Amino acid sequence: MRNSFFSLLALALMASLSLVQQGCGHDHDEDKHGKITTMQVILTDGATTVSAKAVDLDGDGGNPPVVETLTLQAGRSYTGRIELLDESVDPPISRTEEIRRDADTHLFRFTVLRGAQGRVIVSNLDTDSKGQPFGMRFNVQVTSGGAANGGLRILLEHHDTGDKGAGIFDTDIEAEFPVVIQATAVASN
Repeated sequence: MRNSFFSLLALALMASLSLVQQGCGHDHDEDKHGKITTMQVILTDGATTVSAKAVDLDGDGGNPPVVETLTLQAGRSYTGRIELLDESVDPPISRTEEIRRDADTHLFRFTVLRGAQGRVIVSNLDTDSKGQPFGMRFNVQVTSGGAANGGLRILLEHHDTGDKGAGIFDTDIEAEFPVVIQATAVASN
């Protein structure tokens, strides 16, 4: 009886370890759309284009990501888009169209941070086939005023069930871009 109890206990422990290994080791984004190492944000106001990249070739842990600064002009409106790449291979592989095709299970979430709060407003996210927010294309309004420094965190959520409001998702890629707002030029008479 005692041996059967320990056998059952060992079997239960092995089963739970197997589930933990599957949960922790499963990399859904490589299974569904390949590895994403790079997020590039491209903004244009019609006259000028501003872009910044966040690159993390070795993923979580290891070396920190290399993130460029978004330099924006106060009082301007920009249209924006995001491009996604796997730059761990040569030549790099674009993942942008794969994510666009899977828009129903993805959501870009934008968070304005520190001194850019209230100065940078992200809106008008594009939508998926169900009319839910997707966010690969968007608008950015920078309010008039003085110079400021802050950040813009962009998170690409993967919702396996397609229910973007459930709050249950995996992170495909996340980057925090430093934001520098340059003051509105004062016209002289």
